[in-house]
Amino acid sequence: MIVEILIEKIFGFAFLLVGLSHLLQPMPWVEFFAWLRSKSFGAFIVVIYTLPIAVVIVAFHNNWELKPALFITLAGWIMLVKSAIYAVYPYSFYRVAKKGFSARNSRIGGIILIAASLAVLLDVYIL
Repeated sequence: MIVEILIEKIFGFAFLLVGLSHLLQPMPWVEFFAWLRSKSFGAFIVVIYTLPIAVVIVAFHNNWELKPALFITLAGWIMLVKSAIYAVYPYSFYRVAKKGFSARNSRIGGIILIAASLAVLLDVYIL
């Protein structure tokens, strides 16, 4: 139970920061994803950064209670599945990425991350 709360705090703040970055600085994210799409190894870069986070979350926060922290569990499993697919079938990354990533998409994703992270953090610290 203590480890689950620790994971919620760590990733609640991490996802909040990433969400704020996507909302307030969308163009560097747009450029970064365009750069990833331009590389033959772009899928593997996603795996290198996403898989370790996913494994930690799935291993230590596999909590399916209907609470705000469910966001952390779902994010972990989604990242794990995505990483596994990209690792064994890298072309799937390019099929998804070819649609592009816009500043609008970055802002919308940022708002969603901020809202979910704040719900998790409020649940951990206040409720």
